[in-house]
Amino acid sequence: MIFIYDFKEGIFTLALKRANFEKDKPVFLVLEEMSRANVAAVFGDLFQLLDRKSNGEGEYAINNELLATKALGEEKDDPVRLPSNLTIIGTVNTSDQNVFAMDNAFKRRFEWQYVSTEAGDDFDNNPDIEIVGLNDKVSWKTFYSNLNNYIVRNLNLNEDKQIGPYFIKFSQNANSEFDNDTPEDLIKNKLLQYLWEDVESMVDIHSKEGIFDKSIKSFSELYSDFEKDKQIFSDNFLNTLKAANGNNK
Repeated sequence: MIFIYDFKEGIFTLALKRANFEKDKPVFLVLEEMSRANVAAVFGDLFQLLDRKSNGEGEYAINNELLATKALGEEKDDPVRLPSNLTIIGTVNTSDQNVFAMDNAFKRRFEWQYVSTEAGDDFDNNPDIEIVGLNDKVSWKTFYSNLNNYIVRNLNLNEDKQIGPYFIKFSQNANSEFDNDTPEDLIKNKLLQYLWEDVESMVDIHSKEGIFDKSIKSFSELYSDFEKDKQIFSDNFLNTLKAANGNNK
């Protein structure tokens, strides 16, 4: 049995090829969720191409005949480097769990722009939610933003434990009324487990602070109490919601 290695053009090769053959046009290669893979293994020897000169051209080159033939032209064996018109954009969600960590040697080759978890003025993923222990319903925007504030200020946890405005994507019908599962159902089935396993578990058991009532000792009890319309959130957290909800009315 004979095995033959056949080089196939991947997304990087295609982007590099276009940038080299259309030097007067900007070419963008967008890599979503880079931390979902072992980037050092994925990039391999391409890693050293990422350093750039002040004019945007790659500072270093690699010798890769197969890549050069595809990206530079027929039967080329020239060193391969990044042209100045090729821009690589990557996204990373620092709150994701069970993903590969990127070392500083890789990170420093990119300019990092922080994207806030705050919702913009055009935010429309914002139903009213009924929370036991509050006198009035609270909007999702008020709930999640105050939850994030409580996580870092009251629980003293890192901001990677916070959630974004679309942690839960509430569905809407043509009349802009939220349908299918109720907002409360989605809180129960999408948010509670994360808060219990990844946030509440990080809080010192002797601390007076906490998202949930200290009398609740298991997730099954938490889930059951929520279904029975019992108060599950701590008085301290509810008080922050009450104050914020009153100011937003």
